[in-house]
Amino acid sequence: MPALPADLLDALVPLARTPHLLLACDYDGTLAPVAARPEQAVPDREAVAVLRRIAVLPDTTTAVISGRALRDLALLSRLPGEVRLVGSHGAEFDAGFVHEPRPREQRLLADLRRVITDGVARYSSPAVVEVKPLSVAVHHGRCRPQEARWLLAQLRTGPGGWEGVRVTEGRRVIEFSVVPADKGKALDVLRHRAGATAVAFLGDDAADEKAFAQLSGNDVGIRVGDGDTVAAHRIEGTAMVVATFTALLEQRTAWLSSGFARTAITE
Repeated sequence: MPALPADLLDALVPLARTPHLLLACDYDGTLAPVAARPEQAVPDREAVAVLRRIAVLPDTTTAVISGRALRDLALLSRLPGEVRLVGSHGAEFDAGFVHEPRPREQRLLADLRRVITDGVARYSSPAVVEVKPLSVAVHHGRCRPQEARWLLAQLRTGPGGWEGVRVTEGRRVIEFSVVPADKGKALDVLRHRAGATAVAFLGDDAADEKAFAQLSGNDVGIRVGDGDTVAAHRIEGTAMVVATFTALLEQRTAWLSSGFARTAITE
């Protein structure tokens, strides 16, 4: 197992000793390696195994916050019920929609689906259109660089410019949503529902930056891979995600079994 940076190990100590911990992460590129096609992104077995063990610890909440539709996230990840699932960048929680689309938003979503699907098909693009309950995503990882640039330009100036449409761009994907949602707001909802006293969030994409921006105090933000970030820490690849989960599991298990933990939680 790869060694974690010393500054991250130091940050995990107070995090592991918080009265109620919330551990949340992205799915693609964090819990699962990035794949060329969305349906091929299966979660790393070791990462899931450690996350399961953290999820059943006392006074600990775990969650996966993804841009994927909630149904697809649940089917692909196969995570246990102890791990909360949040889909569509925070628009779908496993207990139901946070935002139910109004009639105008439903019409706008139908127009998005039609125009984007027809446009990608018309130009014989290898891009993959993913239709979600509240948005439409275009995965352009299979496109040649010049083709991807041209496609993105058409999408940004076309449906991306429509009134009421919110555009989110990530690693090899662009998404058009009809509801206000982002991972930062989703993390705040989870924090409030859990009564968390500190939060750790791991993510690898531009869409995860809104979650990192919501962290403070003993919270820990960890960017997985390259790219500009406001997160205080950075690691490389799924193997180091496993190492981070393992270190946090070991430290929190030791602290929860101590008399200091029982005193801190009951005060």
